Amino acid sequence: MALNLHPAPTARHRRWACCYPAELPSTSMGLEMDMMASPLPLREVGGLATRAEEVGFGTLWFTEGARTAYLSCTASALATEQLSLGTAIAVAFPRSPMVTAEVAWELA
Repeated sequence: MALNLHPAPTARHRRWACCYPAELPSTSMGLEMDMMASPLPLREVGGLATRAEEVGFGTLWFTEGARTAYLSCTASALATEQLSLGTAIAVAFPRSPMVTAEVAWELA
C-alpha cells in the first residue's frame, strides 16, 4: 500500500506550486498485527498468518498467554513465505536463559 504524504496543491494554493516536484515520492506503510489476545487454537494460527500475509500485513507479533510465543511463531513461519514474525513479550522467569537460547537457535 502506498501513501502519498505530499498531495499536490489545489488552485487555492497555486503560489506554492513551485515547491512541489512533478513526480511526488510515495512511502509504503507496513502493517503489523499483534496476536497477543488471539484465542485461536494452535492448528489455526498458521492459517491466520497466511491470510494476514495475503492481505498485505508485513509483521505478526506474538506474546505469551495460553502458549509460548515461540510456538505461535513457529506455526506462522511454517505457513508463510515473507511475513516477518516477532515475540513482543517472552516471559523470562519461568525458563532459564539456556532454554531460551536453545529455542531461538532452533527457530533461526
